[in-house]
Amino acid sequence: MIFRETVQPGIEDFDRSGRLSPQAALEIFENIGSHHSDSANDGVIEGSMNGITWILAEWRVEINRTPVYGEKLTISTWTYGKAPSSQVNRDYEIKDENGETYIKASSKFVLFDLECGKITKISEELFSRYKPESTSAFENKTPKLKAPDKYTAEKNIRLRRTDIDFNGHLHNVTYLTFALEAVPFEVYKNVPLKGFRINYKKSVSEDALLTLKCAENDGIYTVGIYNREELCSIVQLDYSR
Repeated sequence: MIFRETVQPGIEDFDRSGRLSPQAALEIFENIGSHHSDSANDGVIEGSMNGITWILAEWRVEINRTPVYGEKLTISTWTYGKAPSSQVNRDYEIKDENGETYIKASSKFVLFDLECGKITKISEELFSRYKPESTSAFENKTPKLKAPDKYTAEKNIRLRRTDIDFNGHLHNVTYLTFALEAVPFEVYKNVPLKGFRINYKKSVSEDALLTLKCAENDGIYTVGIYNREELCSIVQLDYSR
């Protein structure tokens, strides 16, 4: 089942040029995903309170064109794949009122038992509630993200209390916000972002001491987010022309 909503993002979702920020796109995707879960009687916060939660493992986002302020957008999401498994795939699309695809994305989630501290299998019954589709938003697969052999720049970054989510970990979107801080300002300001990928390797808690390490190759910036030298996430930002 493809779950759809129509939204008109607020002023806080746009950058100085009046275009939807990449963080706002992720927040839109997360919100529609949680609404889809609610409709499947699988509430995210309720599940977390009961000791079982969905953990986001990966993002892949491709930006064909960036929505501008004032547009009404149609947001779609659906799951695909097979159960029982320890992983579920969820895809998304943002389209304009004429059906043109602005942004498409794919994510991977695992079901996590908070009491045991382990990934748990997704039951056939739970998976079937989402009425999974058979196709993905992307035809091709991408190679696994890897940390560069050598970084060329690094900076420390301080956590704020509001960066922590209801699970007590760094919010998924904040990894992207931090990675964007590692990109040269002139690139961030003047070059359109074509897409990005995020691989979440280890959760970040409120006592973390984070360092951003960055390497660039032909307009592709790969940012490693480290907590006391332990790699927690890899973010790849595509600014290639």
